[in-house]
Formats: sequence, C-alpha cells, structure tokens
Amino acid sequence: MPGKVNPVMPEMATQVAYQAMAQDLAITLAVQAGQLELNAFLPLVAANLLPAMESLSKAMLLLAERCIKGIEAVPDKCLEHLHNSVGIITVISPHVGYDIASELAKKALRTGKPVREVILEAGLFTGEELDQLLRPEEVTRPGIAGTRKKKQPS
Repeated sequence: MPGKVNPVMPEMATQVAYQAMAQDLAITLAVQAGQLELNAFLPLVAANLLPAMESLSKAMLLLAERCIKGIEAVPDKCLEHLHNSVGIITVISPHVGYDIASELAKKALRTGKPVREVILEAGLFTGEELDQLLRPEEVTRPGIAGTRKKKQPS
C-alpha cells in the first residue's frame, strides 16, 4: 500500500518480549529443579536471564528513540475522539440504565450523529450536566462518573 508505514519498532519490541517470556520459563523450570540449597541448573538461569535483560534493555531504548520520541498528543483531537466514541455511552449507563444507554449508542451508530448530540436530543441531561459527566478528569477516575463528592476547600 503506497504511503503505508509499518509498525516495525512495536513489532520488534513485542518479539523481544516474547523471547524474554520464553527465557523466563526456562529460568522458572531451572529454579524449580534445585534441591536443598544446591542447584545444578544455575548456569541455565544465567544463560537466559542475562541475555533477556540485555535484549529488553536494547528494545526499550530502540522503541523510545525510533517510535515514541517526538510523539505529541493533540489535546483538542483527543477530546474529539473521546466525545465521538460510542464507548462514552458507558459513562451515562449507571444514570439512565443499560437499555436506554444501549439504544442511544445504537442510534448514534445508525445516524452517524455525535454521541453528545444523541444524548441531548433524548432530553436525559442538560448540556451543562453532560459536560460535567463527560469531563476527561471525571471519566478516567475509578467509580461512577458524576457520583463523587467534590472536596470542600479547607
């Protein structure tokens, strides 16, 4: 495909992680094989542990340098993705019930309308209430959005 950029660095990091997992299994079995305070399999531990550590270290540095470095979030675009994701319906589900939330999600998908617009059309929340519920700070904390008490200033 013209212009396609292959994710070779994340793929490389994944392959190194898989190799380290295989080495970890060999280490686990070698450690289990030791009786009393003697372990004739310690050379196998070292033969797998040291290369795994080296490979993982190199992979992390390469991934950071050639893939992660320079990535910058575009806050407005992130917020747009958050608010246009049908998954955001999950936030209102505890307040309106699963069935209603499910119908709203289906309507947003069927009509192509933004989720916020579909929720507002249903008349279940005011724009201000919805803004409070769908704030990133609110939806990324544990618990049910909109049910936490605000701290009083000291």
